[in-house]
Amino acid sequence: MERALVVAEDSEVGRQLLKEAATLAAGIDAELVVLQVLDEKRYDGSLERKVQSGNSNQIDSIDDITEELRLTADALASDIVDGVSYQSIGRVGKLPDIIIDTAVNMDCDHIFIVGERRSPTGKVVFGDNAQSVILQFDGPVTTLIDN
Repeated sequence: MERALVVAEDSEVGRQLLKEAATLAAGIDAELVVLQVLDEKRYDGSLERKVQSGNSNQIDSIDDITEELRLTADALASDIVDGVSYQSIGRVGKLPDIIIDTAVNMDCDHIFIVGERRSPTGKVVFGDNAQSVILQFDGPVTTLIDN
């Protein structure tokens, strides 16, 4: 592992995953890319609600949103990552594609992501981003399951 992508999540499990990734990276002198992502469906839904409520003047640009996401990722990493070179990134896009695209574009050879505990039927009906990343990424993927 030379560079790993960590999908940042501000939760207990997300912080634990980032800590584990940083510990591994420190042990082998690897770099981390800390990604905070917003699903485009949630972004589009937020825009629609603001327009319908008459608050269209409060709509943030994609650049503003990605910068806010980057700052959130950086805040998480600065609290947890110690002694490891890292870069914080914010992205808005379709999950899980934006995760895989970012990993490929940043030359990451490993992905760390929080998974959701779901039944096999739940995974089929609702999907699972971690499972999709595991199946689509051409490299190792480490998941930590959130209860």
